[in-house]
Amino acid sequence: MTHRYHIRNRIFRIALTLGAMTHIRHWRGHGVHSPYTYSLIRNVFMKRRILGDDHSLYDRLRGEGLPEKGAVQLQNLHSYCGEHRFSIVLRNDQPDPLTVPAGEKAVLCVLFPRQNRTRIRRCRQMVREHNGLSIDNRRYMLFFYDNRLTKLHYKL
Repeated sequence: MTHRYHIRNRIFRIALTLGAMTHIRHWRGHGVHSPYTYSLIRNVFMKRRILGDDHSLYDRLRGEGLPEKGAVQLQNLHSYCGEHRFSIVLRNDQPDPLTVPAGEKAVLCVLFPRQNRTRIRRCRQMVREHNGLSIDNRRYMLFFYDNRLTKLHYKL
């Protein structure tokens, strides 16, 4: 009995290590071959302070229970993607893809994608069906609707 326990324990540790390594792979933009995504990581996700004077989205996200780091990142993303339509799916809402007219750019942000099993399944389905760039940042998932961006999925 103890022998099986040790083997299962080792397998579990290896699986956790491999899972953590997939998230570390794109840390600080290393391993990202898209210039747009690299710029996004360096100019948005690596900043610890809010860029600009607008804090309205930050305050709203903190009120929804998002940690400070995630709220700062999304506020900076909102400022960085100024010409994009920005939509947020909150904790209690059902995530659905956006319908974006041709030529228009949009960003869909799903907060807490790992909240429950149905939300996890729905987010995975959206990643499979999405034809553009998607980024999984554990606290939230981003879907970019832009014809210039290729179909890529990053785990940060």
